[in-house]
Amino acid sequence: MAAERVAREGALEAFESSARALTIDWHLTDQPLEGTEIKRWSARLGQRLVDQRGQEIAALERGFKPEGPLNPPLLLVLGLDGGRVQMKEKGLSAKSAGNR
Repeated sequence: MAAERVAREGALEAFESSARALTIDWHLTDQPLEGTEIKRWSARLGQRLVDQRGQEIAALERGFKPEGPLNPPLLLVLGLDGGRVQMKEKGLSAKSAGNR
């Protein structure tokens, strides 16, 4: 939770502004955060995400498929349209489409 907040603040605001906001929100007035700390933490979190994505890509290239959702749907409904092509343009009535 804290890492998400640091990442969000570091991505959306200047590091000094992020440090001030987090210092206030987390009641760290005795030891206020500095912008350089937010910058370092944001860089580490970003690098962790890049590394994780790289591992996922490498696994895909080796033939491992990603896991499905944790809560798969109980029912999946598929519908087929029979392969028909609809030629009628939107907004035209049947009468005006026939007079073209």
